Amino acid sequence: MFKVISLALLFEFLLPATPVSDARFTKYSQFECREVRPGLIMIPTYSAEGKLCQIEIERKHYSRGTVFLDSFVPRDTFLQVIDELVPLNERGRRRMDFGEEYISVYSGNSVTTFADFENVSIEIDGQSKPSGDVVAIISWKNHTCKAAGAIE
Repeated sequence: MFKVISLALLFEFLLPATPVSDARFTKYSQFECREVRPGLIMIPTYSAEGKLCQIEIERKHYSRGTVFLDSFVPRDTFLQVIDELVPLNERGRRRMDFGEEYISVYSGNSVTTFADFENVSIEIDGQSKPSGDVVAIISWKNHTCKAAGAIE
């Protein structure tokens, strides 16, 4: 009997804890979100076949008791996280080479910085005045994302 109780207790501690879900939230779809740096989140999106097709990286607006009213993320931080999530050897060859890895296009107060590779494209969007990057998007070319709904 003691062995059965000990075994049951052992399994209880070894099994990962399942988060408790509130019934109020069951009508909403769930998505994966990871904190890659304090206050910086990455949201992966998958194809219908379950393959990674896109990663969105952006600032979390509330983290560890701090509210971030702006959305800007330092460019170096974006570049470090992008290098971690999709290293150069996984990107494939560069599709365009203007002497720089990233090219920027300005339109009014917005700026889009991008790089195009054989396997992925990388886009960093932000504002030109005041200058700051807001979101980075890594898209895989060989996997199509499921259609996403728009905020109404």
